Amino acid sequence: MANNYYGIRIMHDNPLEADLKQKLSRLLFLDPDISAESAYSITKNYLQEEVADRFIQRMTTKLIMMEPREIEKGFFRKIRRWLHLHGFPNADEMIDFCVVADKEMADIVSYLKNLITDMPEIKPVKFRVFLYYYGSFMKIEEHDALLDKYSEVRDRHDGNREGKNVK
Repeated sequence: MANNYYGIRIMHDNPLEADLKQKLSRLLFLDPDISAESAYSITKNYLQEEVADRFIQRMTTKLIMMEPREIEKGFFRKIRRWLHLHGFPNADEMIDFCVVADKEMADIVSYLKNLITDMPEIKPVKFRVFLYYYGSFMKIEEHDALLDKYSEVRDRHDGNREGKNVK
């Protein structure tokens, strides 16, 4: 989706220019002190370029001063809620996170794979998006196991939907 940066789906409703949307989304994702809910609120409220620019400047300065470990800890603290409320950052955006947080992409993809397979409320579309963005970073065995889990979730989701239609 156009203007969907770092998984923030509602960003497309924001009237800012695309480059500001991308910078803002990046900082909201990387900042360990900004929750998924706060990112949602900021996206909805930072609608003027001057205000967004000042915020981006402050957040960039703050981020430069942070240790990679702080950014990594913030990621692990908020990612489950981020995925639920927003969505997955694309592969290039996640690589950006890995560079800033000094992490290996394979480790982050493995963590995300384990996270989504353990989320009982996950919808099948999240598996498809995950595979689209990160499938090339996975081993064949991991890919196969995730496809098996996807089939299970899809069948459960389809069964729940059919049960609701019967009533």
